[in-house]
Amino acid sequence: MVQIDILLPFRDAERTLDRAIRSIVRQTFPGWQLLLIDNDSSDASSLMAQRWAARDPRIVVVHEPKVGIAHALNTGLGHGVAPFIARMDADDIADPERLEKQMAYLQAHPEIGVLGTRTRFESSVEKSSGMAWFVSWQNTILTAHDHYVKRFVDAPLAHPTVMFRRGLIAAHGAYNTGPLPEDHELWLRWMDAGVRFAKLPEELLTWKDHDERLS
Repeated sequence: MVQIDILLPFRDAERTLDRAIRSIVRQTFPGWQLLLIDNDSSDASSLMAQRWAARDPRIVVVHEPKVGIAHALNTGLGHGVAPFIARMDADDIADPERLEKQMAYLQAHPEIGVLGTRTRFESSVEKSSGMAWFVSWQNTILTAHDHYVKRFVDAPLAHPTVMFRRGLIAAHGAYNTGPLPEDHELWLRWMDAGVRFAKLPEELLTWKDHDERLS
């Protein structure tokens, strides 16, 4: 039974997509569906996604021609049915136990609606000290109280690490497609509605920084 829908939007990600998908296929938790949302790619990543879908029935390719990560994510949400939703980016790597540990925590802590993890930062950008500092700052924020207190400083958790309960979408809305940071806006809106956030202390995702990265 599918318990987790994983949303992985991609656009022209042929250099990194295979590695990202492979890290999901190797998860110790088996009850997932990976929704690969093709956001109008023009390189070989579309074919790569189709090949993975042909090999593993848990992988589904969805097409969203309107360019923009929020559009892609909302399209992915509409194709899933699982009670839990996880995020993943096409240029990152999930540790094998990521989904298992997040699921166990959310099942044991029904008061938490959104759960992230600490991240391991890797960069190929020459001047990346600012991003490295940001990741270190995020990694210090673990409790629901700290996430709430730090919410106006910047996004207190890394978007590709999160897992959240599907019911939050119906209760508080999905991603805003306007010209704004789609993840931070969502966190602020949900926190304002009383949703509690937390973060696992383990580094369960390698956050790749490179010169083509959107943020």
